[in-house]
Amino acid sequence: MRRSGGSQQDEAPAIDLLAPAAGELFRMTGTVVRAGRTLVVCRGDAFADTDATPFAVMQATLTAVYDRPGIRTDGAPGRGRGRATERGVS
Repeated sequence: MRRSGGSQQDEAPAIDLLAPAAGELFRMTGTVVRAGRTLVVCRGDAFADTDATPFAVMQATLTAVYDRPGIRTDGAPGRGRGRATERGVS
């Protein structure tokens, strides 16, 4: 989804804790609501055990940044919030 040579910046992350996270097993789901050329809107839900109702919800808008001086695109520490990987943000 991300064009090669770009970096990402969190624009408006929001996490709402709806209930205590009680349980032994937690399941998180994430969805890309809309992916445009420069903006990506994502949503996530957190569930405890086998509950169908989430105990936390998250929404974030990410901005893709291309060809800007001073913006590193290799995911090196010290710039932005890290780089997205299959396992999360590193």
